[in-house]
Amino acid sequence: MQSKLKQIVLILLVVLSASCSKKVAGLKAFPEEEIKEGYTKATVVYSTVDGCNWLLQIENEKKVEPINLKEEFKKDKLKVWIKYVIKKGAVGICMAGEIVTLTEIELR
Repeated sequence: MQSKLKQIVLILLVVLSASCSKKVAGLKAFPEEEIKEGYTKATVVYSTVDGCNWLLQIENEKKVEPINLKEEFKKDKLKVWIKYVIKKGAVGICMAGEIVTLTEIELR
């Protein structure tokens, strides 16, 4: 009797844990945003401050001023993945953040 009860409890635990996964219309659940190795999360921001135009808000950090943001990414509040290099010694008119050269950019 006791082994039968253990089997039932084990089956219930398996069923409950399987039913807790998030599924939408039969699709396998993934984290909200997949982490892309070597990339940084950022949001494109349009600035109305004189001398500024397009900035990148690094998630939970600072703003940076890209010198080579492509036209197709110039959309306010656009979420992107970026890789960048800080241009040492570069000073911009905007003064909102470090000047950077984007080495890669992708939509999030």
